[in-house]
Amino acid sequence: MLALIPVAVAAQNDEIAHTPVDTAAIGATVSVEHVEGIDPWIVASAHRTFVPRWGAASARITGARRYGSTGLQAEVDAHPRVGRVGYLYLAAALSPHEQVFIPVRAALELFSSPTRAIELSAGARLFHVASSSVIVYTGSIGGYRGNYWYAFRPYVVKESGALSTTGQLSLRRYWAGRYDYVGMYVSATRGTSPVADDPTRIRRDPDLTSFSGRVERLRPFRSGRLRVGYGLGVESEEVAPSMRRLHLVGSFRVERLLR
Repeated sequence: MLALIPVAVAAQNDEIAHTPVDTAAIGATVSVEHVEGIDPWIVASAHRTFVPRWGAASARITGARRYGSTGLQAEVDAHPRVGRVGYLYLAAALSPHEQVFIPVRAALELFSSPTRAIELSAGARLFHVASSSVIVYTGSIGGYRGNYWYAFRPYVVKESGALSTTGQLSLRRYWAGRYDYVGMYVSATRGTSPVADDPTRIRRDPDLTSFSGRVERLRPFRSGRLRVGYGLGVESEEVAPSMRRLHLVGSFRVERLLR
């Protein structure tokens, strides 16, 4: 949920920490996901970003159709600065449609940059499904080298004596600024998947695995006042021991600056 955009220039010495969002904008995203053996999943959302003096924030409404059901989700997040230490990531999402979305999600994470080229974070995610809560511990280490950004993020869940883990690797190549890049992402999960929106992926058998990869392109137009992004992804999900299904997803998004 709520993907974080890496900061182009990290805070150091007397600088104020930079947040992942630095422009007020409105936008929309749509994705179509082919899932082997069942009807395609369709997800569409509209969002508004804000840049108050204390940091950045956004609000989003998402509608989706999965497993033959349609549902809505409301989501807010904020990135308040924490002096020169860095910034916080705070997020919450609610949905009354538990067949389509996770009913309650929340996030808390602190990001800090010890140098201009490195960013570290530590935090947690909360998922509430089927009258029970799952807490996921996470963090990240990322860095810049020339026009490239790279990062690794682990997720760890321990429940009922079983351990679930996810590892994500990210790489971006930037051109003219932070909103002009090609990104490549790969992840591997065993057990509960904190990176999936599908509510059935929470509290999974800890021996089930999934592997995914995604490529995306974000480009600015009209002197940067319009941004367009598109991407393709693939996932192999183990739904039962030795039984897998394939996911193929395409996405498109557009965003217009308000000032």
